[in-house]
Amino acid sequence: MMNRFTISSTSLWQGAGRAIMLCGLTAMLALAGAGCSDDSPSGNTTSYEAKGLVLRVGAADSVVDSSGVRGSLEVAAGTTTGDINVLFIGKDNSLRSVPQTSEYKLAWSVADSTVATVESVSAWSFKVHGHKAGSTTATLKLMKGATTVYTSAPITITVTGTSVEAAFQVGDTMTYNFYDRDTTSGSPRIESSKSKRTWVVLENNLSYEGRTNVTKILNITYSTSGSEFSRDTIYIQKDNDGSVWQYDYLYQLVLRVETGEALGNSLPREWAKISSTSTTALSWNGLTKDSLTIENIPLVGGLNSNAVLRFSGSHRGSQPLTIGANSYADALHTDQTLRFNFVLPALGNLTVINDSLAASVDFSPSYGIVRESFDSRILTASLAGQMMSLPVRGYEMEMVSYVRAD
Repeated sequence: MMNRFTISSTSLWQGAGRAIMLCGLTAMLALAGAGCSDDSPSGNTTSYEAKGLVLRVGAADSVVDSSGVRGSLEVAAGTTTGDINVLFIGKDNSLRSVPQTSEYKLAWSVADSTVATVESVSAWSFKVHGHKAGSTTATLKLMKGATTVYTSAPITITVTGTSVEAAFQVGDTMTYNFYDRDTTSGSPRIESSKSKRTWVVLENNLSYEGRTNVTKILNITYSTSGSEFSRDTIYIQKDNDGSVWQYDYLYQLVLRVETGEALGNSLPREWAKISSTSTTALSWNGLTKDSLTIENIPLVGGLNSNAVLRFSGSHRGSQPLTIGANSYADALHTDQTLRFNFVLPALGNLTVINDSLAASVDFSPSYGIVRESFDSRILTASLAGQMMSLPVRGYEMEMVSYVRAD
């Protein structure tokens, strides 16, 4: 069975009230050492009093003071907020800077770290990582050594999630144009090779090969003449951290290498991480283990080879995409590298191939995969002193339409 392919952020906090708005310009000056009132800290401050704090994202503020919280934090599962800067409110309710002496520091606690966590960026700024859909609270403290001199009210953190189930409903139909790619420089697509693929969502919320909340999709491929060529199933899943996984993805890539059937048939069936809902850059090992080791792969001439495969992702984050008349503002781009090393154990582990293949995925949390590509190229193998050229048949797949089920 062939299984292929897979198919929010920080909310800006509102203003903190008339007194703080009037003091906004002075607060910015406070970052350089000036304050909004005469109780602003200086290098000689030994006792720093804070009655509240302001959390600033860009130019927008949210205030936490003695009367409670005004505003909240929001982040999408699998993503990270931008830098959130902290300013403290002085005893006369004026906005001021942060302590200027190293004896003070910021500390925090998060009620449910499985939903979100806080990471320090600098002494007085932090960012929030969203892990799974849900709500929790963070409490910030101003510490002088080991002594707490200010504790905020609990600040709500809401983590939104776009699950595979939310994007895919049973009966949804996705249509793609599919092209072969040339092995010449740049691996351009071959327009005359255009064919069609149709995906139909069959089931949701499955448990499959060690993962839950899996979506099963029927993949129908067509020839260039428009007649149906084959049918198979695709299994995809999105983890709580926003990672998007596809079952048997490497098999799909390996089969596009000339004579790759022997390796493909020897591959263990595995999940591979192909994308993420993170809007910022990430890198990862795309397998559930460091590498895949396959032994005794039959080659021509009666020789057997051993191979080690590694699959990695370089996630570029948010990259809005337009395909034809359709725009995908929430698209995210991931580049992938499949590296393999073949050796002949019978000849002292003589290297046959040590090379890599490149693929990429543009993923939309709203529509799934909107574009996927795999580079064409020529691999060179050295087999018992003979050089062999192995063409890699690349492809490009672009979404044409997404029809939601009634």
